[in-house]
Amino acid sequence: VDGETQGEFGGLGWVRQLDTDTLMTWDYRNRRLSFFSPDGDHIRSVRLDAPAGTAPDAEGAWGDGSLLVSMSLRGDESQGSNLVRGSLLYTRYESDGSVADTVGRFPGQTLFEISSRSGSTFSITNVAPPFASGPHVTLGADGFYFGNGDSYAIGNYAPDGTLRRIIRCGQGNRTVTSDIVARYKEETLRSVGDNDNVRRTYERSWSTIAFPKTMPAYQDLF
Repeated sequence: VDGETQGEFGGLGWVRQLDTDTLMTWDYRNRRLSFFSPDGDHIRSVRLDAPAGTAPDAEGAWGDGSLLVSMSLRGDESQGSNLVRGSLLYTRYESDGSVADTVGRFPGQTLFEISSRSGSTFSITNVAPPFASGPHVTLGADGFYFGNGDSYAIGNYAPDGTLRRIIRCGQGNRTVTSDIVARYKEETLRSVGDNDNVRRTYERSWSTIAFPKTMPAYQDLF
């Protein structure tokens, strides 16, 4: 049910059946965990708190009810041409919403910094450039898998962040050709229709954003 009160959802992210058969849900808009009986009766709800300036996102839960929660941190790794890569702080939470342990800091989304000035106001806007690599995570039975798409490599981690192994594929990333760029621009402009303002915004960004030389190795983990 859509809504803001306990037992309702502003944005249902996922549903997980715990070892006790209780159903746990994540509401990403309200940053709230809710628990239901197997029959669908609401048991309780817990809101996830986080440090000021961060927004917690529950990536998933293990069978015991503990969670892997990510929080985006400011981009601080320069990649040239106004490209920066932020980072993600992963934290393990208990099912009651309390912090159990810090898991670790992992590479975040690659973003393009656009600076502008209006009178005495100076602002910086971060946007994702075309074909940018980004973080991907999925939980396993007793740990989690993380990769950022830079290459065909995925790390398998224990719940405390200890790296167990790296799974690799001996394959190079696909090259971004001029034909791929042209097709991307054509499809993007087609998707906005006759909205001239949006079209001009895209065209201005393409004149300043450097397209990467290769595509991300993959787009998601399941």
